[in-house]
Amino acid sequence: MKRLIIFILMIISSFTLISCETSVNDLKFTQSEYLLKSGEAVSIIDAPIGVNYEILNNEYSGLNINSTTGVITFDSTIPNYSQILVVAKYENIVSVPCVVTLYYTYENSEVNFTNRSDYIVNNEYIAATSSLNYAVQYYLKNEVTGISIDKDSGKVSFSPLVENNTIFTVVADSHGSKTEKTFIAMTEGFVNCEVTRQALSKTEKTVPAIYPLDFSSSEINGEDGFVTVLNSTNEKLDEKYYTYNKSKEQLEIDPSYVDLLTYGDSTIKIVTKRNTINVTLSVVTKFIYTPEDLASIDDSVEALSGYYILMKDIDLTDYLSPSGEGYNDGKGWTPIGSYVDTLDTSIATEYSFKGTFDGNGHVISGLYSNRKDTASFNAGLFGYTTSTSTIRNLGVVGSLKVSSYSGGLVGSNSGVIENCFADVDMDVSSGEAVYRYVGGFVGNNFGTISNCYSLGEVVSDTEFARFAGSNQGSIINCYTYKNDFSSAIVGAGYPAEGSKIFNDLSEMKSFDYSNVFDSTNWSFNENDIPTLNETLSNFNVRAISFNLESKYINVNEKLYLDVNIYPTNLKDEYINDVYYEISGDGAYLIGNYVISDNKASTFTITAKLNIGGILYTDSITVSVIKKIESISFDTDITSLEVGKSYLLEANGYPTDSNESITYHLGAKYYGISIENNILTIDPEYNLTETITIYAMSESGVKSNVLDLNIIKHNTLGSSPVVIFNGENKDITCQFDASLDLTNMKVTLFGKEVDYTVTNNLVTISKTTITKYLDFKCRFTFTLNNGSVYALDAYYLSRENFENYEFGNDVIFINSVEDYFNYFNADPNSEFSNSKLENYSKTFILTSDLDFGGKTIYGIGNSECKFSGKFYGMGHTISNFVIRQSEKVMVGESNSSYYGVGLFASVDGGEIYDLTVANATISGKNFVGSIVGMLSNGVVENCYGYNLKVTASEYKYSADGVFVGKLVGKNYSGYTLCLYYDGLSFNTLG
Repeated sequence: MKRLIIFILMIISSFTLISCETSVNDLKFTQSEYLLKSGEAVSIIDAPIGVNYEILNNEYSGLNINSTTGVITFDSTIPNYSQILVVAKYENIVSVPCVVTLYYTYENSEVNFTNRSDYIVNNEYIAATSSLNYAVQYYLKNEVTGISIDKDSGKVSFSPLVENNTIFTVVADSHGSKTEKTFIAMTEGFVNCEVTRQALSKTEKTVPAIYPLDFSSSEINGEDGFVTVLNSTNEKLDEKYYTYNKSKEQLEIDPSYVDLLTYGDSTIKIVTKRNTINVTLSVVTKFIYTPEDLASIDDSVEALSGYYILMKDIDLTDYLSPSGEGYNDGKGWTPIGSYVDTLDTSIATEYSFKGTFDGNGHVISGLYSNRKDTASFNAGLFGYTTSTSTIRNLGVVGSLKVSSYSGGLVGSNSGVIENCFADVDMDVSSGEAVYRYVGGFVGNNFGTISNCYSLGEVVSDTEFARFAGSNQGSIINCYTYKNDFSSAIVGAGYPAEGSKIFNDLSEMKSFDYSNVFDSTNWSFNENDIPTLNETLSNFNVRAISFNLESKYINVNEKLYLDVNIYPTNLKDEYINDVYYEISGDGAYLIGNYVISDNKASTFTITAKLNIGGILYTDSITVSVIKKIESISFDTDITSLEVGKSYLLEANGYPTDSNESITYHLGAKYYGISIENNILTIDPEYNLTETITIYAMSESGVKSNVLDLNIIKHNTLGSSPVVIFNGENKDITCQFDASLDLTNMKVTLFGKEVDYTVTNNLVTISKTTITKYLDFKCRFTFTLNNGSVYALDAYYLSRENFENYEFGNDVIFINSVEDYFNYFNADPNSEFSNSKLENYSKTFILTSDLDFGGKTIYGIGNSECKFSGKFYGMGHTISNFVIRQSEKVMVGESNSSYYGVGLFASVDGGEIYDLTVANATISGKNFVGSIVGMLSNGVVENCYGYNLKVTASEYKYSADGVFVGKLVGKNYSGYTLCLYYDGLSFNTLG
């Protein structure tokens, strides 16, 4: 009951402090707590005339207070020793609530001190409890020079005049029930703990947390100087959870104790006869030893909320190499924690990092990423962190070629980062003003960053800086230095507090960091940058792991076995106790060596270390192979033609090797892929002129790199040839007069077709495509000089709408004014519900529409999608900008960025024979120049020219982001004959 009242009191106190114009201290009760019989009163010191008294939340019908006199009366329905809250009010002043205990017959309580030691240090608390939960007050029995005690809290304060071992007596008084205890002031000779922090895992409960005590400065010895262990609430720990080793003078916390704790840091109080020592026990989700451990943090929502401690330096180079698990087709590191661009805020940060990562003074090096997918935004070692996250005591080194909102350590941070550094080169440049908010340390900061520095080079398009690209939070005591690209700590937003950017690295090294950085976390070196300290000392083995250069062994080869022992400072002590076991055929053990025989096989080696009955193990599977020593491509191929597939062949030497060979692209080429040993190029590939490929063995041997030219198809005409059903025309294409078409080869689907040539006008009979109804037919024209041209043709099953009889139930769009009259597309007009009735009607465009560069809104929204018909009749809509759908007009700004295009959202609607040109269309997701989102509708025979279409700055669709030059996302609609600048490439997202 009392805890509840105190909690309510705290809330009410906070409220009154905010709500009153005058401080609540103007009204003070004569006692901090009352014990009253019926008819007795509460009162205010120097009560002004007109003060009123009130019981808060009075639940008793038999309880009353005289608002003028403060007299409280109650009957026998009130339980003995009930507690209530009373406040006093005067004009606009409200007092702090006072606790009143009501009683009929007074009962004396028993008062007992709870301090486990007689020794008290400065600012320590003396505590006593009442058996009846009465309030306890404290005072000195006799005045002692330099010593004082707070009457309510029991906090003891010493002045500098207090001598060591000064004796003083404290009286604890609970409504007349008193007890006293004599204490000894201690100002020197403390018992210390060599380490104040240890860590245990809830899942790896094999080793205790050890706290070595140091009695050397005290007047007691270690054998009998230990008293007990308390938790953070001063409750005595059950002795099954700890052991005190007298001979070693160390406290051992049993790993089972973590079952009582939550993840994070907990306080343990070690009580000695001399003083109490507060130490920290960190309960972790996982200790991080390897790149695989580090990457696993991103495996699930639960893992992203965990508590992690890095136990050693990690080099990611091999893990991110072509033969490593994290190669990721050359894209490299996937950031820990991501942001999903969606309207649902619960989903947006679902996979963000919400936990704690303690680098423990270690460095993660070899960080590398080269990508332009969704993971390239908010990129860094960590991607997106929420306000609950903490990253501390960590260094990171590497290089990133990514996108906006990215930084060396964290892409976008909303949590706490402290005592960290980043030496990461950031290359986020496009040549256009596309990428922004890039920093050497953090891209976007909404949280708090303190006592950190950044060293890496930073290049971006706009709003970037040496430390933070953008700061909307707090950056305190952080450092970097100028370079040729940037002379700012922060690129945009709030300035950094108490921070400094030096003119060069030499000046940065000469700065005295000892005045701002904590020596617990940092080591300071003269004329050099501070380095991190390991903050978690270990006194027992936690894990072992194999330390092998390769998981492959050549036949008849000897493999030396070695393991890492963590913490690494214990390796020399225990390495000779490690023993190995082997299972499988093809090899045998001799001491610390594995000898393979002369046949290929796979076997497993297990390393074991037994310490005090605790068994540590690690296993690794090794393949016996005839290794490849070198690989080469033996081919005369120097160029590749688009639209074809090629068999890749590389030779490994020696030729009797049984290692497999895999094939890889030197970079990610949109429209080119390798499946097993088949390389395929999209028929309309129109990007880089050359590509690189290489081969690699299982054991990581890499071939020479092949540079291959791409023979692209020269597109004939700016659009395909379209023949409507019933039209009497053939397929024609005009070649430049300078080209020699003699013996030209024309093919369709790999078969030669007949043609005629007159003055370099090539004619092909429409009968060659009539059987391919509503299907893309690509003709290739191979000239004698080796150049290849291409022409697409369609035979559509529908008639040409120019000859169609529409009837009277249609709406003609003759001008921009007509367009705005029927659709909610004009930002200068109010949203009209009546226009929504038009979204199911039929429209015919009768002329070209030029918006003159005007910004307009997309037609349709999630509640009212376009379901009518729009016949472009071959006309062009041009010179416009669209960044939002019409939803912005009804106050839904955020959702208006999802589904952006002339028709933002189409469901069952049909759009035919329309061209868009010279326009900019952008949004967050589902973006296309004609349609943003298409469901159960039709978009047919439509074209685009000179368009800039992006979704979250993407030009091409990526994981979770959909952008196409004409249609952003096609859910269940029908599309046919869509082209952008003469190609169907990237017309659909």
